[in-house]
Amino acid sequence: MPSGVVFQTQRSLLIPRRKLLGNPTSVLPKLSPDGRRVAWQAPVDGVMNIWLAPADDPKQAQPLTRLGGRPPGFHGWSSDGRFILFFKDANGDENYNLYVADPATGDVRNLTQMPKVTVYLLLLSPELPSTVLDI
Repeated sequence: MPSGVVFQTQRSLLIPRRKLLGNPTSVLPKLSPDGRRVAWQAPVDGVMNIWLAPADDPKQAQPLTRLGGRPPGFHGWSSDGRFILFFKDANGDENYNLYVADPATGDVRNLTQMPKVTVYLLLLSPELPSTVLDI
């Protein structure tokens, strides 16, 4: 054995599994088209949900959704900034439906109630703000 080689004999501590695989504090911030609001995902009762706040005062944040099960996938603003669109599956079946959440009322609707189908968002157009092209 060469001189000066040091072997560590102590066992290294492992990173706790929840630190690696648990929910982050917040992710995926999205600024509204008018720049006045910001939406992101953060936990509500241990499940990632969509939160909303004025862009100039994030401490006023409130959860927009209170969904159980698996968290939403992608989320983003409609082109006119009136709604937040997001994908969600049914507890891990990976058949994602497109949902819309209305920040003004808190209503959440499934726009594509089709079993065993995954929806992909193709296009949002500023010229047709109430229309979504999906397959």
